[in-house]
Amino acid sequence: MMTGRKFIVNHHFFFNNDYGDVFKGPDLDSFRVQVKQLKKRYKAGSNLNVITEENEFYITIDDGSRSVLNIIDMLMDEGVKPYICICGEPTLGKGMLNAHKISLLRKEIGDAALWGRLKELYGEDLIDRPLKIPALNNVDIYRYDNAKTKQLKLALNYQLKHKELEVFLSEVFEGICGKEKGYTEELYLNLADVNELEGYCHLSFHGNKHLLWTELDSKELAAEINPPLELEKLLKDSYFLSAPFGMNGSFDSKRLRENNRFSGGVLTMLRKFEHSTEQDFKLFHRYDQNDVFEKDNALKSVFM
Repeated sequence: MMTGRKFIVNHHFFFNNDYGDVFKGPDLDSFRVQVKQLKKRYKAGSNLNVITEENEFYITIDDGSRSVLNIIDMLMDEGVKPYICICGEPTLGKGMLNAHKISLLRKEIGDAALWGRLKELYGEDLIDRPLKIPALNNVDIYRYDNAKTKQLKLALNYQLKHKELEVFLSEVFEGICGKEKGYTEELYLNLADVNELEGYCHLSFHGNKHLLWTELDSKELAAEINPPLELEKLLKDSYFLSAPFGMNGSFDSKRLRENNRFSGGVLTMLRKFEHSTEQDFKLFHRYDQNDVFEKDNALKSVFM
């Protein structure tokens, strides 16, 4: 690829036929179309820069979805080397990410029933709680969802404390969806998979449990953003840390440097289009798939 400004598009979790559309992401054919279009010159909306032939194009795939094994050949054929953002806990087979437990619960009982269970545990005033990241008050981060779904997602992700969310999920998940261990092996890359992919992609670390950095003290943050030894052997001595919520409040380069041994840099996921850099610090911004393609597929309108 030519050297130039990196254009990085994030695909959060790839399509899995067993779970319908509960995990956001395109199926293989739709993804192939997106990759082909993104490789061409990009005509963006007012918030995105124009991408020319001098820019490098990358795909990042969050959370270590095992379905990347189904697309790696296509990406190689298209000359696209992706960043695979893996999480420690699911990769080592120790459990699901909370975000994916929530997705499965939404699929099984629906948003209204899940909201009802939340109110039973935490009361009617849950909706009035402040967001844990004040900066998000000015960012419409769930702009592709209806009002009820947005309310649910804000409560689960940004109003409940982390320990409250853990209690809630332990109360409801197993009774509705069953043991999480059975999902872990099916949904996530394991160590052998990661080892096999190493030559075909850039490996980056997405945290051990995908937690908000703002909630963690120094010791907890170090445990979250430093890979376990089993993964460090695969990541080598220099790797990218993939910040789950980017510059919307959970990213703090000073805390990062104090609590992480990495020497490569950081991939941040932006939900509003701002760019900032620091001297001596590698910071690469990636655009969210929803914002690039819009919710229902804006390929007709955004590409030349």
